[in-house]
Amino acid sequence: MAWIYLLVASVFEVVFALATNATHGFTLLGPSLLTAAAAGAGSSS
Repeated sequence: MAWIYLLVASVFEVVFALATNATHGFTLLGPSLLTAAAAGAGSSS
């Protein structure tokens, strides 16, 4: 079960990294919200 949590957390970290690049300095709302959600979900997994 721990491996599943690790896999889910790593997917959220990849989403976080890609979404951070798409925010253009956190000036775009959609990617900024996705970045915040992925960061929160990745750290809580």
